[in-house]
Amino acid sequence: MAICRIASTISSLVFRFVAEAIEAGMVGVNTGLISTEVAPFGGIKQSGCGRKESRYGIEDYLEIKYLCLGGIQ
Repeated sequence: MAICRIASTISSLVFRFVAEAIEAGMVGVNTGLISTEVAPFGGIKQSGCGRKESRYGIEDYLEIKYLCLGGIQ
């Protein structure tokens, strides 16, 4: 369990398998810089739930409203 992990490969098949298999909130493949201002920062399991930064971080503060409209012109 971790907040981030880094892997290296040249195979797109391996990259997808590894990225899904790693239990971390952030995974970097062929890069060491994975935490940027647009990255949703956060972990999984005991490392922490939820995300900070990006559009995913703001969702904790939003209320969802379903609006169904009919007959509007």
